[in-house]
Amino acid sequence: MLYCGHLRFKDCYFCYHLASLFYEEFTMKEAFPLFSYVVVWEEDSTLDSMFRFILDPFVKHTASSVLVGGTFLWTSMFSVSQLVIPKFNCAKSTFHLKREINIAILWAVILGFTSCFSGLIMYSRYKDCDPLKSDSIAGMDQLLTLYIFETMPSYRYFYIIATYSGVLSTMSPGIHSLATSTYTDIIKRNFFPNQSELRGVCIIRILIVAYGVTTFILGYFYNEVIFLAKIYNPLILSMKGLVLGIFTVGVLIPWCNGTSVIVGTVISIVIPAWIAIGSEIEEVTNRIDMPTLPVSVKRCQHNVTVTPPKQIGDHLILYDLSYLHLATLSWILLVTTSILVSLIKPNNPRKMDPTLFFRIGDNLSSYLPEKLAHTLNFHIGEDMDLLYVEFDDSQEKDEPLEQEDFTEESLTVDN
Repeated sequence: MLYCGHLRFKDCYFCYHLASLFYEEFTMKEAFPLFSYVVVWEEDSTLDSMFRFILDPFVKHTASSVLVGGTFLWTSMFSVSQLVIPKFNCAKSTFHLKREINIAILWAVILGFTSCFSGLIMYSRYKDCDPLKSDSIAGMDQLLTLYIFETMPSYRYFYIIATYSGVLSTMSPGIHSLATSTYTDIIKRNFFPNQSELRGVCIIRILIVAYGVTTFILGYFYNEVIFLAKIYNPLILSMKGLVLGIFTVGVLIPWCNGTSVIVGTVISIVIPAWIAIGSEIEEVTNRIDMPTLPVSVKRCQHNVTVTPPKQIGDHLILYDLSYLHLATLSWILLVTTSILVSLIKPNNPRKMDPTLFFRIGDNLSSYLPEKLAHTLNFHIGEDMDLLYVEFDDSQEKDEPLEQEDFTEESLTVDN
């Protein structure tokens, strides 16, 4: 059997055949010019907004909002998310872990670029006949499916398979991580501390089934209740910032206690949720309008129902906050609130275990003055360091005594 890299010859032939079918499909349908970046870019000058570095957080989509909000979002996903932490723990070494993270970041960049470019292509095709305004689709989540079925009908089954496998690969680690965390942190710790591993695995499997059924039920309500579908993404973004804030406080700020973090968590949940729900209510009541790219139905070949323009009314300015900044807002609220509340009864950093914190001064000592580096350590674990030193000294003193005793015993036996 011939091999092509890590693929067998028949696999390479299948890939070549699939690529040739794609090329033939695009050429016959005259869809290939749409994949030219210049052609898509020249379709409308409003796409220049991608490079507008406006620091106004109330503009929905700008380069700055994507950069700042995306930093908090992707940092949370690749560092503290429960979906990736179990995978990181399975790495053989730090080298393998860094390699996995770099590969994941590379694929995330490719996926983001592909998603954005797909959006540009669909906008170029449907800007003069918006399927949503012409009632061809029920929601924006059906736009890509419509595009695939219209331009590449031979590959709609590949699209369905890819979508289904993507959903399974996303849901399965999330449900498994949730069930494992529930059993380890709640059930085993509080109710069954001496549980055997076999029963623990059975309980985790039961939790996985329960969470899976709950997910399907919530998915049904997600499709039926449009209001829940619209506030889902903003709430998820705020939760990403919340989790990142908890880890930031726990690793960098030694004087914060559990009570301050709980208060900060409540505030960082309530305020972003209030903004997300309030902005959606204001949009439904026509008091606020979410800006979108200009589209029309002038080239549609069937009857359409045109919705009159919205009359924008007075509303709270916080409802105009870009949803991309909700993760940033949650992080700022949690860190700030935790620091302020902890000032009432702070922890003593000197008595904290230094292995549980990231000492900024020690890690940046080669770039900072000595006094500044020592200040940034916040005196973390200085009392603990003294205990470690005393313990090490006692061990060093005991070792020669044991060696002398062993020498005397060996001499006695030899004699």
